[in-house]
Amino acid sequence: MWFLFHGKTRTQAVAGGRTFDERCPACDVHARFHEVAVTTSAGAFFVDVAAATDQAFRCGACGEVFDLRDRDDAAAAPPPTPRTGASVSRPAPPRSRTVPQPAPLPTSRTGTPIPRPAPPRDLLASLQAEAAQRDAAAAQRDAAIDAELAALKRKLGK
Repeated sequence: MWFLFHGKTRTQAVAGGRTFDERCPACDVHARFHEVAVTTSAGAFFVDVAAATDQAFRCGACGEVFDLRDRDDAAAAPPPTPRTGASVSRPAPPRSRTVPQPAPLPTSRTGTPIPRPAPPRDLLASLQAEAAQRDAAAAQRDAAIDAELAALKRKLGK
């Protein structure tokens, strides 16, 4: 018996969606990002069985799509990550020698500010800290066992 499965992802611009100007991490060009709806569907025998729609932003320069995480705490939002599409290499614009000031928050068409993503967390440092905590707890357990064994040996007179 033959089964024919398929899956596809489509993007469509959101009418009246949010836009903002930012430096694209994929092509490193200061470009305008537009809100898009990303629909992922799966099906069998040319019939879509399941579909999911997410909101994302598409770079106006290279077309790269970045995830959008909606959270109550705007400061906890992660930076956009590349989703799909080929990146286009372009020459970097000349850099100034002055320290750049942070740009004002971009606003949507309704005038509400779009929050900046939080800086990426240092995963390696957090993993090393957790490993150090586990090692310290293991050392404490070993010391307690050694002390208990020494007490038992003294009690038995060995």
